[in-house]
Amino acid sequence: MKNLELEGADFLLKQMKAFGPTVEKKATKTGIRKAARQMQRALRAAAPRKSGRYAKQIGVKVGKRGIAWIGLRRGKGETQTLYYYKSLDMKTKRGAPLNPWFENAAKAASQGVTTTLIDATTVALYDEAAKVYKRSMRNNASGSSA
Repeated sequence: MKNLELEGADFLLKQMKAFGPTVEKKATKTGIRKAARQMQRALRAAAPRKSGRYAKQIGVKVGKRGIAWIGLRRGKGETQTLYYYKSLDMKTKRGAPLNPWFENAAKAASQGVTTTLIDATTVALYDEAAKVYKRSMRNNASGSSA
């Protein structure tokens, strides 16, 4: 699963256009961060349990452009990422995947993640707009009294 499609986000997009670009960027990043964490929790819960190292190495990184990467990272004190996931989840020369859990878990969690993304972004949008409004009111009050 490469990308997550948003369905029903038309209303949110209209709201975001009404606010300025800085409010839009901050709200989007907050929503993406919360949705990515939810997907990370779902993937960790579905990860094969042999020693628990595999689930611990599923990490999240949110980039500046509002893109979240969810996948394996190095564990604490380890020099390399675990690569045996390829034999578990991907088709190899030897045949079918041994345990294709990643794709299945991502598809199962995608509906809840999209809902979280839309809800968290909407809440963050109004929070950021309130902060900007308070800041502008403070600047107007200090400018008129001087």
